[in-house]
Amino acid sequence: MDRVNLSVERGEIHAIVGESGSGKSTLARVATRLQMPTQGRILMNGEDVTFLRSRAEMRAYRKRVQMIFQDPFSAINPSQTIFDHVAEPLIVNGMNSDAQKLAQKVLGTLASVGLRPAEIFARRFPNELSGGQRQRAVIAGALVLEPELVIADEPVSMLDVSVSAEIIKLMLELRASRGLAYIFVTHDLHLAAAIADRVSVMRGGRIIEAGLPTEVLKRPREDYTRQLLASAPTLDEALERRLSRKLKTSESNQPMLT
Repeated sequence: MDRVNLSVERGEIHAIVGESGSGKSTLARVATRLQMPTQGRILMNGEDVTFLRSRAEMRAYRKRVQMIFQDPFSAINPSQTIFDHVAEPLIVNGMNSDAQKLAQKVLGTLASVGLRPAEIFARRFPNELSGGQRQRAVIAGALVLEPELVIADEPVSMLDVSVSAEIIKLMLELRASRGLAYIFVTHDLHLAAAIADRVSVMRGGRIIEAGLPTEVLKRPREDYTRQLLASAPTLDEALERRLSRKLKTSESNQPMLT
């Protein structure tokens, strides 16, 4: 990446679009601190979190920023039950002193992502779930620490179209109920147009165009963006209308992550 300037406001969906190899996933990994930047700064609510030195600092950051990975089939340890998968972030962060409260938290989170009855899904292993159910479990694992920002790296690209629509609908509902902000990494420009509050287009590790979806994806300035749109498959219009109705305006204009 080179000279990437990006901000995310509270409650906002900021979509990052571009072709494979454009730097989208690298940006996501740097923002979640899974990969260290070589220069520049990362600010969270104005606090510099670029170089967190201690384990305690990193744990505190991970409570606030979580990631949903692309592949639901590899994101969960196959030897873990779904309960263990969702409970793991709580245990790692020392939030397991009360077993009853831990169980309530895990089961409540599973129910909130549509895995109900939660008690039954909690006992299952990943190979007993469908792709959509696995991604719901992955989302539960990301939300159990109640983060402010979730970075979703192509979260529906490996799912069937009908299942993808349900997962996107869930993510939008969780945004509304929890006040979440998303960095939504996708190669699907039509999906970005349907759900995002802002869109940034990446090419060769740089953001070449950014703004409102109606500006960037309806009236693009850059030839590269126009080429991406021309080559993109059309999102089903009914699905686009349903997703668009789920959008909520941001509660604050103050950038949360920059």
